[in-house]
Amino acid sequence: GAGIEQKIVIEHAHELGVSVIAVDANPAAIGLKFADKSIVSDIKNIAKMSKIAKDEDVDGVFTHAIEIPHIVAEVARQNNLPGIDPSIAYNATNKLERIKIFKDNDIPSPNFEYASSLQETIEKAKKFELPFVLKPVDSAGARGVLKIETYSDIPNLYQEVISSSA
Repeated sequence: GAGIEQKIVIEHAHELGVSVIAVDANPAAIGLKFADKSIVSDIKNIAKMSKIAKDEDVDGVFTHAIEIPHIVAEVARQNNLPGIDPSIAYNATNKLERIKIFKDNDIPSPNFEYASSLQETIEKAKKFELPFVLKPVDSAGARGVLKIETYSDIPNLYQEVISSSA
């Protein structure tokens, strides 16, 4: 990505003497102006990102402030670049998978329930004492994370949570 948060990292990379190829689907992304090379493309498309890495003969791939470490890990793997295992990156990013792994390995974590509809959310919410948190499993930066004060709040707040889902 090449948004405002990534612009900061691009500038730091330049301070370290690193040449930067920035990629963002938004042609107006501010960071594209600061990169050594700018490419407009969908950063969530692994095939496209992997081809860019190969075509540009990059030495490494990196993301900052974007919840796509599993994509970066897979692009690194496909191009024999340093990186973590894509499944580890995915599990660290997907809240549901991460909590399941914690529970399976006796690592303390909050109680949780997964629901895929409003009705299922209303039913499963009854298992929790108020207040509790309702959140999407696949967003970042606390987007869609809401504190539920009363069970009757759920129908009104559910759509807000879902709209933050990737």
